[in-house]
Amino acid sequence: MIGSENLKGFNLKHKVIIFRLFCLSFILSYFSGCSQEYQVEKASWDSSLDYFSEIQEGYDVTYFVEVGTQEAYLGGILEIYKLPKMDYLDRIKVTEIEFFNRVDGLQMCRIWGVSSKSGTSNHLLARNCKDLTDL
Repeated sequence: MIGSENLKGFNLKHKVIIFRLFCLSFILSYFSGCSQEYQVEKASWDSSLDYFSEIQEGYDVTYFVEVGTQEAYLGGILEIYKLPKMDYLDRIKVTEIEFFNRVDGLQMCRIWGVSSKSGTSNHLLARNCKDLTDL
């Protein structure tokens, strides 16, 4: 028979081990749950856009462009026209929407997409952006 003294020690040691495993699993689950990044899937804006197309030396910027809408979503297609004559510039398929704040606090976003002309990753710069992902 196992003595009662050995039985108490056996239970106490296992309780400590179980408690440590529980704490470790709680901490790991907390960090793994927080590591998933939020991805913006849809955005809107209420001002003019600027178009940045990648070239060898950096970017070629076209100010005041129009895309025919004030919303973009991942996987969507945007045709880009230069104002005021509405000259066709390019077409992009939206791959990412990136939000950031300007120094003065204005919410801005970059709408990244693959160019149908060059195949490069270009972006539109928009002001007064809003995240419409959960709406």
